[in-house]
Amino acid sequence: MKTCFSVLAICSFFIVPQFVHSQEEPVRCGTDELHAQRMQDEEYQADFERKNRLVDAFIADRVENRMPVCPNEILIPVAVHFQGTGIPIACAIDMALDQVETLNLDFSGTNTDIGLWSAAQASTFPGIQNDESCIQFCLATLDHPAGFGLNDGDYAVTLDMTTGDNDPAWSGYLNFFVRDLGGGLLGYSPLGGSGNGDGIACTVSAFSSISCGGNTINGPYNLGRTMTHEVGHYFLLEHPWGGGGCASTDGVADTPVTSAATFGCPALGLVTCVDPVLWMSYMDYCDDLCLYMFSAGQVTRMEGYANTSLTNLMNNSTTTCQEAACFDYQVTSTFQDESCPGNDGRIDIAVIEGNPPYLYSINGGTTTQGLPTFLNLPSGDYDIVVTDASNCLYERSITIDQDNATIDILAVEAAFCGNDSGSVLVNVPLTGTFEYSIDGGLSWQSEPLFDNMNSGTYQVTVRNASGCRGFKNVTIGDENDLGIQLMELKNVNCPYAPNGAIKLALGGGESPFEFSIDEDLNIYPIADFQNLDVGAHTIYINDARDCSAQYKFNVFENFSAFDEDCPCAVYIPTAITADGDGVNDFLEVVASCPYANYSIQVFDRWGEVVFETEDPTRLWNGGIDEYYVRDGLYFYKVQLTWGAAIGSANVEEVVGSVLVIR
Repeated sequence: MKTCFSVLAICSFFIVPQFVHSQEEPVRCGTDELHAQRMQDEEYQADFERKNRLVDAFIADRVENRMPVCPNEILIPVAVHFQGTGIPIACAIDMALDQVETLNLDFSGTNTDIGLWSAAQASTFPGIQNDESCIQFCLATLDHPAGFGLNDGDYAVTLDMTTGDNDPAWSGYLNFFVRDLGGGLLGYSPLGGSGNGDGIACTVSAFSSISCGGNTINGPYNLGRTMTHEVGHYFLLEHPWGGGGCASTDGVADTPVTSAATFGCPALGLVTCVDPVLWMSYMDYCDDLCLYMFSAGQVTRMEGYANTSLTNLMNNSTTTCQEAACFDYQVTSTFQDESCPGNDGRIDIAVIEGNPPYLYSINGGTTTQGLPTFLNLPSGDYDIVVTDASNCLYERSITIDQDNATIDILAVEAAFCGNDSGSVLVNVPLTGTFEYSIDGGLSWQSEPLFDNMNSGTYQVTVRNASGCRGFKNVTIGDENDLGIQLMELKNVNCPYAPNGAIKLALGGGESPFEFSIDEDLNIYPIADFQNLDVGAHTIYINDARDCSAQYKFNVFENFSAFDEDCPCAVYIPTAITADGDGVNDFLEVVASCPYANYSIQVFDRWGEVVFETEDPTRLWNGGIDEYYVRDGLYFYKVQLTWGAAIGSANVEEVVGSVLVIR
């Protein structure tokens, strides 16, 4: 890298900040490194100290003479130079305009998130106030330097026509040099710019908040506040940590000293030296989302620097910024949609403040009326342009829509038994002649009555000669005389099998009848369905005339009492370890339901009974009486009856074998 000393003005634009950075965050700013390099030149150092003395004197004079905080608006012309980004000009202009708008909001304290400061200031930062700067910015549109292909009215945006971070041809502008800085660096600026062709470098992925032209603006540096930060440097604001450490200073009295940069979005009350860190100041390193204010001291210092060292930029704004002549230019426009009868849309334009005479244009047409009103407009898109004698420009695109027609459904007659006897009668309570459709606009009729309709849901559409339309859904039902009666509905009361049931009867219709249920394709002559599971079910009904109906119902669980048809499961272990350790020592019969008439017999391999009982609480311990038998395989026969009724015929007999293990 070439280091500049005495011939700083010749080679300053070759300087690129060098830095060592070990954190995971991008290097938000390279200004400190750039400034340290330039301070090696004695001439630059002396000039920097002179600038600080001028600012200090200006601030002192303002206080002593009680000068108005903002006697005049300070308007700074901006030029934006994209270098090697491949971004097309339309996208580049959108990004430049968005970035300038962000700067104006942030510097004037009208950014949408300034309320976050109001909420935090009183309790966390007593005695510190934010301020609204007089400094505003415009993307220059007039009197461009020659050789860049720009005409009056064009925005001062160039593509691949500059290199580095300095171009003397653009003296008198605050220049933004946008390119891929590489190395994770987001931006850098002179610490106190000169307006002699110098400017601010910003990496393209952190410039503005707009993603377009193949370039993506990614969080957390996606709100354009990298440039707010760097413009602060251009107006002589240092980082809050100054030279680093708690003994440093940034030259601003109301910004608490901090030892180093703050990243991310920390909690309020973070302290690195003595006082809470003012990390929401634009001059710290937090995410864009968490930077939202300048302190009053920072604003005063920037305004002082603009008035003492950047008068060349301020003076140039009167010839390069169209906004200078148009700063107070205000126009309003209102519109009224076209009604359904048609051709009565309206646009009203009024100039609140400007330099007459005014010229009004709507889609290219012109009028010189003092208060233009455009009447009898059909629906459509309209481009409004209003200019005054200073060539100030107001533009707005307006879309006039046409109101939908209101449709009233006067009567609906249901179809009968699937035939086409349904009908719909509608009305449009508006003047004029309408046509009517009920098939999505495939066919139209002059009468509002639709008859010979099958059951179903339809969309009624109406229209008139002006193109006004209206839409309304209507459902034609299907009636029948089947007279469905619920005779019995039984819920499932067996935990082990579905035993729900339903029985229907018909009080009308013509036999023979056909019934089916759910997904069962079989046809049944009566509606008596058994073994239904818990859940929703549907019975489908047809009679001899092909009249159809559906009956929907739900089967629920009710286990308060077992039914007689609920099967009973019997569990008997296949092995026991009769060793007296209290675990699996006995042959125990377990049933899933209440039972009676219990008996058990255990046999050895020769068929001799070694154990038997009718007491279900008496368990076999693998022996005869109190003596254990030999290990091996034994056989059993268990009998019991189950069911709710006494003397139930549900007899269960289980035979099997059990292995005795010692």
